[in-house]
Amino acid sequence: MAELAIGISKTAVEALLNKVKTAIKEEAEQLQIVERDISFIKDEFEMMQSFLIKASSGEGMKNQVARTWVRQVRDLSYDTEDCIDYVVLHLDKKRSFLQRLLRFNMLQKPLTLDQAVAEIKRLRARAEEVNQRNMRYNQIGNSKEQVQQTTAANQMVLDIIKKPTDAFDNQEDILDLTRLIKMEDKGLQVISVCGTGGDLGVISIIKKTYEDPEICKMFECRAWVKLVRPFNPHEFIRSLLAGFYANSPSQEPELGSGNSHINGGPGKRLFSILTLAEFAKKLVGTQDVHFLGAKVLETMKATQDNINTDYMEIIKKKAYLIVLEDLSSIEEWNAIKTFMPDLRNGSRIVVSTQQLEIASLCPEQTNHGLLREFSTDHSVYAFFKALPRKHQHTRRKPPCPDVQIFRLPPPDHWEQHHNLYGRESEIKILGTQITSAHARKVSAVISVCGIAGVGKSFLVRAYFDHFAACFGSSAVVSASRPFDIMNFCQDLVDDLKPPEGEDIFHRIWKHLEEKQCLIIIDDLRSKEDWDLIEGKLILRASKSCIIVITREESVARHCATSDHAVCRVKGLEAEAARSLFEKETKDHGGTFRWDSNMLDEAGIIINKCGRLPKLSVALVKYLADVRNGILEARRLNANFMYSLNNSKGLDSFQDIFAWIYSNFQACPQLLKKCVFYLSLFTQSSMIRQSRLVRRWIAEGYSEGTDSNSKVEYTEKLLHELANLGITEHPHQTPTVAGCQINSLFLEYVISRETEENIFLPLEVSVLQGEGSLNTQRVGQHLAIGSSWKRDKFVFDNMDLSRLRSLTVSREWRPFLISDRMRVLRVLDLEDTNVADGDIEQVVKQLPRLKFLGLRRCTKISCLPESLGDDLRQLQTLDIRHTSVTKLPKSITKLQKLQYIRAATSLRLMDEEPSTPWRTSHGHVDACNGIIVPRGIGALMALHTLGVVNIGAGGGKAILNELKYLSQLKKLGVSGINRSNIKGLLSAIFGHSHLESLSLQLHKDDKDLEWLGKITPPNNLQRLKAYVHVVKYPHWSYLQGLGQLKRLHTLSLRFETDQDVELQFCDNLDRNRSSTHRQFSELKVLEIVCSSNLHVMFAGGEMFELKVLKVHCSTGASLQLSRIERLHSLKYVWLKGSFDDTTKEELRRKVTQHPNKPNWKLD
Repeated sequence: MAELAIGISKTAVEALLNKVKTAIKEEAEQLQIVERDISFIKDEFEMMQSFLIKASSGEGMKNQVARTWVRQVRDLSYDTEDCIDYVVLHLDKKRSFLQRLLRFNMLQKPLTLDQAVAEIKRLRARAEEVNQRNMRYNQIGNSKEQVQQTTAANQMVLDIIKKPTDAFDNQEDILDLTRLIKMEDKGLQVISVCGTGGDLGVISIIKKTYEDPEICKMFECRAWVKLVRPFNPHEFIRSLLAGFYANSPSQEPELGSGNSHINGGPGKRLFSILTLAEFAKKLVGTQDVHFLGAKVLETMKATQDNINTDYMEIIKKKAYLIVLEDLSSIEEWNAIKTFMPDLRNGSRIVVSTQQLEIASLCPEQTNHGLLREFSTDHSVYAFFKALPRKHQHTRRKPPCPDVQIFRLPPPDHWEQHHNLYGRESEIKILGTQITSAHARKVSAVISVCGIAGVGKSFLVRAYFDHFAACFGSSAVVSASRPFDIMNFCQDLVDDLKPPEGEDIFHRIWKHLEEKQCLIIIDDLRSKEDWDLIEGKLILRASKSCIIVITREESVARHCATSDHAVCRVKGLEAEAARSLFEKETKDHGGTFRWDSNMLDEAGIIINKCGRLPKLSVALVKYLADVRNGILEARRLNANFMYSLNNSKGLDSFQDIFAWIYSNFQACPQLLKKCVFYLSLFTQSSMIRQSRLVRRWIAEGYSEGTDSNSKVEYTEKLLHELANLGITEHPHQTPTVAGCQINSLFLEYVISRETEENIFLPLEVSVLQGEGSLNTQRVGQHLAIGSSWKRDKFVFDNMDLSRLRSLTVSREWRPFLISDRMRVLRVLDLEDTNVADGDIEQVVKQLPRLKFLGLRRCTKISCLPESLGDDLRQLQTLDIRHTSVTKLPKSITKLQKLQYIRAATSLRLMDEEPSTPWRTSHGHVDACNGIIVPRGIGALMALHTLGVVNIGAGGGKAILNELKYLSQLKKLGVSGINRSNIKGLLSAIFGHSHLESLSLQLHKDDKDLEWLGKITPPNNLQRLKAYVHVVKYPHWSYLQGLGQLKRLHTLSLRFETDQDVELQFCDNLDRNRSSTHRQFSELKVLEIVCSSNLHVMFAGGEMFELKVLKVHCSTGASLQLSRIERLHSLKYVWLKGSFDDTTKEELRRKVTQHPNKPNWKLD
């Protein structure tokens, strides 16, 4: 019996062992399949992305078949990326073969690995089908439609050139290409020719001019090159030389530097003895002219080392005419033009292209005119450089009658005499720099930068008109494009009128040394241009003040004497923009008058104009000239972009639009995606920078090896958007990292992109009002506005299969979450009424979430315990200003979590970017931080954590956990007291990445003297201290704060009935012998007080303080003493229900401050 039992057991074990071997083998085979196919899918995805980037430029997209194919490739690329994300990030290999073993004996759902294999096979088959489908229908696609197709970019440029402008006395007659080429100008001229309905007639017009006898006589070196792709520089140069040889006259001038080896030896001056034709015949040993060109090129291939030298010798000696046929992209043009420098010898380049957008971008300072009109649908246009009008810049206004030497007039002077509204800060920067340079008689370079239309030149010209008479000499010059130092110097001489001399540079040098000059350099485009100016003109000792106007902030900082000498001009604030609009309306009169209701509507138009002064003024002039300005204003508001593009008299807008679109087209594809992404936030006037950064990281827009480097990369994207003028930092919120969207830029770019959304960098859908989507396809990103009626039927019929981000404003409905959102990565519910039960459904149905934003969702009191089990890919969790006081234990399983913001901060004066109705759901009580579970130290990827309460039970254990979070960059801690501060500093001592530490001090501590004895980590850049005081005995209670090293922000909250007196002056100068200053590194001071408040400052303390914010409760008084001693003060915000006397006294003290800080009183 025992032997039978042993035999049965042995059989069972052997059967189990065979099953284990089979399961392991099956697992290994499946993994090999995954690795092989995932490699194919990744390569295929890279090719898809490259193809879609090319397709976005419109190249090759000439018919409906091509568009359909691009749409299919784009959809496949979305699914491929999602599959890669699923396999690489979601596949759990640890438990797979055991589960596979169990499947032999029981019914289970398909394994993750099996599903991944099936998904990859399906995608691979789809990729092959799409490729075969393209080959099958490719012949149909190459039809006659290609000749008749006009791209959206062409249509944009066509809209701009419908009203031709002529370079010859502004006559609106048809231009002559020969006459354009013969224009008297020594600079290199680029003339591009393009047809609006194809290339019909373009080549014949160019050929007629190319063979014109006068043109042939004028240009001894001529070449016609048909461009081939890909562009090959060596082949291009050989083609040019062959053209020069073929079209050369009977006698060629001397050429050669003694280095040519073409005929067999150095030191020979080839072209001084032979004509080009004779040289070519001798070179190849034949008289057969039919094969001459081929023989020349064949020989030239063997002498490539000297071709570039010979080419440069030719173009230096003689003017040339080059025709470039079939230019296809601006990148191609940028590569070609480097071989044709401006040598100031009267050379010309004629470019033919089938794309109007490219034609408009090739010449600098583009002018345009009609060459020939074949039909209503087909005309040929020429684009060429607008010639500078001599001495145009010398026409200036006379100096203001009340000018006093460098005594800045009050703000109302600039408004009344110069129409400068809302430019106090810019006027202050310019005035400070100019007066300093004039008084010290030293050279100073001040840079003024900003986007097109923001009013840079207008601002500087106002200064110039006011102060030019105070200088010995003055000049206003423009930096031409392409920049030419000789032309620049000649314009400078025309204005400065220096004494005669042989060398123009020496004349300018001597004049700048002898006289104190004011020089304006407008429209500087590059650092290289400035280096040339500085090297030629400004290296010697000078007493002049130079103001550089540029659109690029990087160029501005490169030119300026210091960072303080950079003035960035932004769009006007709403009130200033409205004042300018009203002033211009009164000045221009018109047939209408604006009442208060119409001014409110005008405010909408002003915002749509991006609050750019140039456009606001242009709009006023336009409305003043129409018959019914009020009705026209309403029409503009109803459909802003369409009305602007179809209304005559708004040429200023077209100029700005052309600049906007050309900048957008020059952006890399990733930056284009970011631009479209911003359209999800058009309802908000301002967006937190951290919100965008965290969302873009979740979307995969960042590059880097760790979470910190990804944040830095994404912040650079925001900086590039600001440089482009798409976003800007607000004027009134210096302590909040937020950005404001330029709605004009954003709306125009989106409206101008191709109507077929296959070319869009990103598919974005926004639901507003009673509207619905034109199609059921939502795309990748969906924003549900606060005004959209929550229609369940409409929402259920939407295609959400590719939705990656969902942003909801205000009202939340449970049906807005669906298991159809299988690839959703970003869920942003900030400021909504979402509740605990809704979050449970979110966690259950959206396992691929990487970003969960619940900030200010006050109905949320706890997070589900399943959070850590279901959201394994979560990177960002934002539950700040909710009612959550404790994190679930399962959160320690989220190994990819990088960012946790929780609890309610003790920010005293609320200026955080959000929607206006944040408090409609109720009041959020301030808490002392959030309780985190043990094991939080396992989240090694965390770089932002706060606010953690270490004053509650288990605080010491949490401090031990903090030791393991070595990647922390920002940390917020509450419950700080004298007993646990050393433990905290010990826990974070080795954290080399930690830059910002926020401490909320325990309000029950008797005094804070112990703070002066602590030493923060050496690498710490910002320390923030928040102090909540209930009983305030005396200033000595808080005096220890003054010794706290690296203290950047100090927030004090007093809830007491007794008067509060703060003495930020080291006992009122009684201890002046002390060498250590208190609050020496403090930048921001915030004070909230429920009783009467008196604040005293001293000159030796708070030397670095830049921001002062004070909020007094209703009925409380405020007194500020010695505020003038805060030498670095830039911004003051005072809030409270003060009486008129107090308000006037506060206003007087702030306005009399030497720095003239920006300030507001609420």
